[in-house]
Amino acid sequence: MQGNSVMINSLNLTGGVLPDITVGRYNTAFEDKVFALKSDGELSRPFETSYGIHIVKRLQHIPVEKDKNTAAVAMKQAVTEDSRAQLAKKSFEQSVLKKVTMKKLPVDEKALWQVTDSFIKKNTVVSVKGITEKTILYSFPKSNITAGNWLQYARTFLTTGETPGLAYPKLMQQYISYTAVEYYRSHLEDYNAEFKKPAE
Repeated sequence: MQGNSVMINSLNLTGGVLPDITVGRYNTAFEDKVFALKSDGELSRPFETSYGIHIVKRLQHIPVEKDKNTAAVAMKQAVTEDSRAQLAKKSFEQSVLKKVTMKKLPVDEKALWQVTDSFIKKNTVVSVKGITEKTILYSFPKSNITAGNWLQYARTFLTTGETPGLAYPKLMQQYISYTAVEYYRSHLEDYNAEFKKPAE
């Protein structure tokens, strides 16, 4: 089964499409609503979990494979393909991070995590040690990434039952890679001669 999750008042950076949803992958409150959908294309009523408000659309139901041997082969293949895809993705992200010039600014991470906690739980930005939504966390040559950008990303991605406090450092690394790739794609002409516009 696949789902489309839309969080009200949240910047949806993934287009809302979630990976296949299986039992135990997400928190119970979320899964109960997802598995209650009976047909492809069915849309849930808005519902709330500890991570926000969601609307879920069932895109496709994938039946459980009953033959154990077939299921085992399919699972092994899926794990292998996912592993290869993740390695390729990671390799691309690392190459991009080497190409783009990213400058980190001195920010108190513990204070940033406190601001993030408050934003996710209360939907409000509470300044801690001078950190506000306009605080620049890091920058690229033609773009600044602010705490406000990070907060929206964190709230969007912390909807899967992870423990927020433990997830922030890992999620920040993911966000840095994400923004680096987005910046690179938006400024291809700066890094690839073939994309440069001819002089008029």
